[in-house]
Amino acid sequence: MPSPLSMARRRHLLALASSATLLATLPPFARPVHAAAPSGAGTSPEVGARPPRHEGVTPGSPLSADATPNSPPPLGSTAADGVFPRTIRHWAGSTTLERAPVRVAVLSTGQADGLLTLGVVPAGATRDDRGALISDYLMQAYPAFRDGIAQVADLGTRQSADVEAIAALQPDLILVNRAATPPSVLAQYQRIAPTVVTRGTGFHWRADFVLLADALGKREAAERWLRDFVQRGQTFGRWFAARKTHQDGADSARQKVAGSDGLSTGRASTTRNAATSSQGTAPESATGSPAGSVPSSALTGISFVQAGAGRIRLMGQQSFIGDIARDMMLPRPPSQQFARTSQDIGIERIDLADGDWVFYAARGDGVKAFLDSPLWKHLDAVKHNRAVRVDYDAFYMNAGPTAARTAMDTLTNVLAPHGFSAPVPD
Repeated sequence: MPSPLSMARRRHLLALASSATLLATLPPFARPVHAAAPSGAGTSPEVGARPPRHEGVTPGSPLSADATPNSPPPLGSTAADGVFPRTIRHWAGSTTLERAPVRVAVLSTGQADGLLTLGVVPAGATRDDRGALISDYLMQAYPAFRDGIAQVADLGTRQSADVEAIAALQPDLILVNRAATPPSVLAQYQRIAPTVVTRGTGFHWRADFVLLADALGKREAAERWLRDFVQRGQTFGRWFAARKTHQDGADSARQKVAGSDGLSTGRASTTRNAATSSQGTAPESATGSPAGSVPSSALTGISFVQAGAGRIRLMGQQSFIGDIARDMMLPRPPSQQFARTSQDIGIERIDLADGDWVFYAARGDGVKAFLDSPLWKHLDAVKHNRAVRVDYDAFYMNAGPTAARTAMDTLTNVLAPHGFSAPVPD
């Protein structure tokens, strides 16, 4: 009979194994990371201490090249939400905030989105390439903040922020992306106010959102938002996969029946009503008619393409929209399964943008690169009225949580116009 000590040891190991199994089911941003204290740190934990987070790998994504055991460093704060002072570890070192920020300056893409998602209106922001401080989709998503948004100070452009305007604003927190901030410019910001640097680029939007929230003392709210977002995407993905399996089976049966009668069969199709977009209007195809004719044997590749500044770009797996598509378990065309943000193509290779659905966007006259090309009109998706123009900022530019929700809502409304909690359609 085992000794009491060995029995206790066995129970301890079983408990550890159960905990490891539970943690393995959580997305990376929801898993605790127990990191050693940085050099020079004291031995006394902060009030309400908790382990900082690593820059997590996006759920479902391949491990990025720089996501090794030794890098990147633990990010965020060990302080509980709402506790100040708090020290934030970020992509340019550490910053201590003595009190909860009230006047926040956002200088980079997606950061105004992150603040508004958490119920905070920025005191100042930089302008996008259209000259807007706050994108239209955010104005539509947060009508209650309209008066506050009207007071947001103009801090220059995202490419060249106005340092004097930032200083005049007297912010108590500056948020900026590492990807667009040279060290010499960062030093100027740090002399004005405590500055937290996020990583930037669309693929890292989740970790950047959590880090931004941590600086506000609202990390748990951001993590809760992300868990709900992932759950919604996976629920849709399971419905979508079941629907495809059902349709493939139905198509196979129809082809067998047609073949037994000596009939030649083409590509089977069904017709359904146009979906409504997240703004409540029917999405238009490239020909201007509502999206509708849907080959039931298709739905095997969802394409994302954008045009602007003289470029046509296919969006890859490690783009913002590619990351959302992965959450939703959407299949992608072979031409868009590369592990990069995007790939430039000429209009002569627009066939690479084809798919069972094509979600495209363009800035200004960039849309003419699509619609004026005879090659565009030969795409299968265009012929079947399944090329849908979407919001450029939400899908391809801003890389924030509300942009992600807007994109997911648009995709679900188009691909599942009758709701995806309903039984798989016949």
